[in-house]
Amino acid sequence: MAAPPIDTDIRTLHKKKNQAYTDGNESLYRAAKYELRAAIRKAKSKYANTLEKQIASNDTKSVWKKLKIMTDYKKSTAPPAVTDQDLPDKLNNFYGRFEQSSTPYAPPSPLPAPPFHIHEEKVRASFSKNKKGKAAGPDGVSPTVLKHCASQLAPIYTIIFNHSLRQCIVPKCFKDSVITPVPKKQ
Repeated sequence: MAAPPIDTDIRTLHKKKNQAYTDGNESLYRAAKYELRAAIRKAKSKYANTLEKQIASNDTKSVWKKLKIMTDYKKSTAPPAVTDQDLPDKLNNFYGRFEQSSTPYAPPSPLPAPPFHIHEEKVRASFSKNKKGKAAGPDGVSPTVLKHCASQLAPIYTIIFNHSLRQCIVPKCFKDSVITPVPKKQ
C-alpha cells in the first residue's frame, strides 16, 4: 500500500538524513533517521484518522479519492480487446493454405501422418496432476472434475487430440483462454 501524501516536514527530514549519511556523521545520521521514522508514523496516524472520520461521516467521495491515492489507482488506457470470434478460424485457414497443393487441378494429397501421437496414459496422468483449488477454464470444467474422472475422460480426450493432429486443425474451442491479471506487490 502506498504511503499518504508526503508533507514538507518529511521531505526536510529525509534530506537531513541523506546529508548526514553523505557527510559520514553516524550520530547525526541515527538521530535524523529516528526523527524521520517518528514523523512518518505521525503522518500515517493523522492520515488514518482523517480517513476514519470520513468513513464515519459517510463521505464516500472523499474516502474513494483517498483510497485511489493510497493504492496509486489510475484508469486503464489500454485499447479495447479484440472481439472477433472468427479470428482463430481465419488464422487457421491462412496458415493451413501452405499445406494444400499449389496447382488447382491436382487431386488433393492425403493428409500427412501427424508428427507425434498422444497416448491415453499421458492424458490420464496430465488430468490426474490437476490441482483441486484452481479455477475452471473457458469450458467451465473444473480441474477437480478432470482429476476425479481422469480414467473416464482420458480416452475421449485422446481421440479428440489425435484427430485434431491428423486433420492439422486446432478446434476453435481449444483457442479460447481466460486471462486473469494478478497484481504484484510493490
